[in-house]
Formats: sequence, structure tokens, C-alpha cells
Amino acid sequence: MSTSNRIAVFIKILPPFTRDMKTNEKTYYLQEGSTLLDLLNILIKEGDIASRETLLTEDNSLKNNVVIMINGLIIHELSYKLKNSDRVVIMPLVYGGYLANL
Repeated sequence: MSTSNRIAVFIKILPPFTRDMKTNEKTYYLQEGSTLLDLLNILIKEGDIASRETLLTEDNSLKNNVVIMINGLIIHELSYKLKNSDRVVIMPLVYGGYLANL
């Protein structure tokens, strides 16, 4: 795959969605045109997500307790096309507080 067809996506995954219950930060290089669902499937396959069941329903929808932000905006559509230098944060729904430095 040519590097000109790849994009860099910065990922931050917060507990309880990580295997070791620590915040996980990485850069992934994806094929241009990759969707948010493509990224989630890679994170699950690579073991960066505790399990598929923690994020997705059986019909590949996000569970109600999962919030995904891309560049500071909450994204609900798993068909969202990722762009180079996107910053993706996967976190639990949090009530009554603010998570700084996302």
C-alpha cells in the first residue's frame, strides 16, 4: 500500500474500554477512505479495545454508554469517513462532569 493512500489517525481510548484499565493512546495508519467502523474493527482485532461487546451491538451500532469524539465533536455515525490527522477519543458516557485534555 502506498503511503500516499494512507492517513494518520490519533486514538485515545479511556477505561473501561481498554484491556488494562489504563488510558491507551496510539497513532494508526489507515487506508484513505476508512470509516469509523473500520477503525473500531481494527482496534478490536489489535486488542486495543477490551472486547467487541463493550462498544458495539450485534447489528454494529454503538452501545448507548459509548461516546466517540472526533476532533472534539461527538460522532454517532459509524460510516463517518476519517481524515488525515483526525483525533478520535473513545470514552464512556460521563454524567455531571467534564473530562479535561481529551
